Amino acid sequence: AATLLESDDPARARILPALAEAVYGTGEFGRSLVVLDEAVETGELVADEHSVARARIFGGYVRAHMGRASHLDVLRELDELVPALPPDDHELLARAHLSRAWILNWLGRVSDALAEGMRVLDHATQADLPALEDEAAGMVASAMRWGPTPWPELVRFIDDRLAAGGGRLGSRVGAEILDYRPATDAARGNLDLARARFAKRREELTGRGAAMF
Repeated sequence: AATLLESDDPARARILPALAEAVYGTGEFGRSLVVLDEAVETGELVADEHSVARARIFGGYVRAHMGRASHLDVLRELDELVPALPPDDHELLARAHLSRAWILNWLGRVSDALAEGMRVLDHATQADLPALEDEAAGMVASAMRWGPTPWPELVRFIDDRLAAGGGRLGSRVGAEILDYRPATDAARGNLDLARARFAKRREELTGRGAAMF
């Protein structure tokens, strides 16, 4: 779709950040950054501040994941960016807090990441973006899995999300709650069930074109 639009078309500015996230999901991190740079350039050309912010938020996350930027530096960038976002732009707030939550998780600040993930869920719900809400749920599940949350509580969280219709494919590594169900089985000694679920999950993700699992 992006190739059909002129470089100064406002629609192109809105498409490019989504394209970059999809490219990232296939494991092409470098290409994702190239698209994100183009998204910033195009957004600035057409004065689309929302698209520029979305691209910069995800760009910081990708650079940190690739090791091209310090996690702490990206975290500081997000800390400066969040207060400048429109308070009623729940989509951008959700995306910024989601990137921040993952970086906190990588830094081992799991309790902070969990609290941040709950903020993302709130903003994504207010933005009425189910896919983004599902990604936030995956982040929360990750923080629960690696933090002090009791296993039964994580199981309840996963079951509640699935019952509500969650579980769609996210654009980030470990961004689906289904990624964490086998871990709960293994932790409670159900190893055969955990292996079966891991195998089923791998088959599903491979069939959907995901390259990171």
